[in-house]
Amino acid sequence: MAQKLRLKVKLLERVVGSQKELKVENIHTSEVLTLTVGTTIVQGKVTSARGNDVEIHLTRPITLFAGHRVAVSRRLTAWRLIGYGIIQ
Repeated sequence: MAQKLRLKVKLLERVVGSQKELKVENIHTSEVLTLTVGTTIVQGKVTSARGNDVEIHLTRPITLFAGHRVAVSRRLTAWRLIGYGIIQ
């Protein structure tokens, strides 16, 4: 059973770790993202993206606490940090 996660996302202006200066594009529905929650890394598929409110179905269940921050990464040439989210 997939775990649903709601985030209030804050995207960075530029992608971290990229050799080129790439602007961070908005998150889209059906996009696969990697989230770092504490020391746990988990992937999830975006089911809803409206402005800075994002809903993600995780590939495996993890322990979550409302109000905690998670790092959000997108696959470009490799997984690159694009912002953070606060668990709702």
